[in-house]
Amino acid sequence: MNFAILEALGCEIPGRDFDEEQELVRSFAEYFFSQGKYERYQVQGVSGKEEIDTLLLDLIPIDQDEIAYTIKNSNSKEAGTSNIFKEDIIMTKIAVTILGFYYKNRNKEKWEVLFEDDENLVNFLIKHRGKGFAMGKLPLYKGKFLPNIRLLQVIPWVSQSKFSSGNLPDQARRLFKTKPKMVFEKWMTKWELNSNVSPIHQKSTSQPSQ
Repeated sequence: MNFAILEALGCEIPGRDFDEEQELVRSFAEYFFSQGKYERYQVQGVSGKEEIDTLLLDLIPIDQDEIAYTIKNSNSKEAGTSNIFKEDIIMTKIAVTILGFYYKNRNKEKWEVLFEDDENLVNFLIKHRGKGFAMGKLPLYKGKFLPNIRLLQVIPWVSQSKFSSGNLPDQARRLFKTKPKMVFEKWMTKWELNSNVSPIHQKSTSQPSQ
């Protein structure tokens, strides 16, 4: 998950900054889960209280093979389908929540300039992932948008922001602070028990700290 964030923020992959940022996130996640509830609340803040605990409790009753959605692998008419498991959805929520805690705590000023809130981080990830989903858009994104993002010099994340919210370039503002245009209903359907789609698909392996 953090790979996608760093890639979208213009981090060179592979590279020294990438390795260091990944290690910082891994260490933060290990620290977070090793602490008691009170210590974790200091990291999460008032609005984040109980959020991770609730998600972890949601995992307990779930069957590992319980399917939530069937999705198309791309927007091509010939594209196959895959299954999204309920466990994967909760694990992804945990991962995104932990990453939000990390980026806010590591550099609150830069977080406010680029994202401001958790919803914008989620939208940012959806838009980035959507470039790979939509046939032909990924090269356009890498050629047109990514060079402009790299000009912001967002990475290393701990470095001081070169922009304030008021003078963030329009192209960057659209990427970081607008909702995705993707219509999810067109490429994903809720799983029904009698669905003709085979439930045998490789399960994704989401990790909260990656």
